[in-house]
Amino acid sequence: MPVISYTVLSALLLEDIPQLTGWVDRFDREMAAGKVAAALVTSMLGLRLGPPIMNVMPRAGRPDVVAAGLRRFFTAAVRG
Repeated sequence: MPVISYTVLSALLLEDIPQLTGWVDRFDREMAAGKVAAALVTSMLGLRLGPPIMNVMPRAGRPDVVAAGLRRFFTAAVRG
């Protein structure tokens, strides 16, 4: 059974390779430019890990929201 499951899963994944990896070039450019929040947004959308609200927000506003969240997270982590 595991071999059949793996075969079906890999076939499904390989079918959408361009859709699943098309975001990597943009991610690399954003990281090279030092735009960490924008790169995080790109990876969340590319890997389909972001919250649904990210799909309806304008692209220009997304890095600002993510950067604010990162600042809050790391500020809280430093304070303990």
